[in-house]
Amino acid sequence: GVMPDTLEGMTLRLTELGRYESALTLVCSWSRPASHAHSSLTQRIFTAMTAHCVSLHLTGGAPIQDWSQDQGGTDSQWTGPLGSIQPEEDAYFSSPPCPTGGGAQGRGRLSARLPSQRVDSLAALAWLQLRCFVNKFGVCELKVPLMTTVARTILQQSDMHLPAWLVQAFMGQRASGDGSASGRKLNAGDPAALLRAYLEFNRLFEAATFAIQLLQTSHLQTLPTLQQHQHCAVWLPHGLFESLREALTRSNNDKRLSGLGRSLNNLLSHHEASVAKESRMLIAC
Repeated sequence: GVMPDTLEGMTLRLTELGRYESALTLVCSWSRPASHAHSSLTQRIFTAMTAHCVSLHLTGGAPIQDWSQDQGGTDSQWTGPLGSIQPEEDAYFSSPPCPTGGGAQGRGRLSARLPSQRVDSLAALAWLQLRCFVNKFGVCELKVPLMTTVARTILQQSDMHLPAWLVQAFMGQRASGDGSASGRKLNAGDPAALLRAYLEFNRLFEAATFAIQLLQTSHLQTLPTLQQHQHCAVWLPHGLFESLREALTRSNNDKRLSGLGRSLNNLLSHHEASVAKESRMLIAC
């Protein structure tokens, strides 16, 4: 088999050459999914891919029409700044399904042809490819670590906001086909991981905005009637909320942050009152 040091060397060399899918395929083929080597190497590859996306974003990226490489794609590959990627099925892509053995049911991967109305620069194409990589290789217990790697790399290397699809993924949602904030639920969300990353890099505006969104979407009043009496299902990172409160208090000279702090406090008070009310009702039953 491939020795660990050889595997690492080959993986990093492929990463340096921009052969990201080949590097990821090598890691998946020659290391156990739950092993430290698998997790560590995969995250290093995603750090490199994300840094490439950030670099293209900060430099503006060349218009697609100025790109000399073949960007047409095929029904099974997308070729772009991150190399080639065979995309997984995703509700975001507006192209019609391309059956791959699904017969009359029409199931299978979506067409890999670019929706030209959405992608007009190499930077935009790179971000779209990165999303494909997260969907394809971020499976099971690796999903949140990879999303966190992407988020931390962006926050560390730039002042840009995180892509909407990434924030929604942390919320346990997938963007709808029209790119709106609504989406269907996924099983691999972890809002606390994103809030922790925001606080680590002192991105208080984004942290407060995300916390408010989290409180609003997780509020007891938004749950179906049956689940309103099972409020333990509404998990919120209260320890991180307290850290955010303290940070916002220290930034009381910033009117924008002060306003967000007041909104956050009001929502937390409302939520705590709702939980207390539901708890009393459960005890009385």
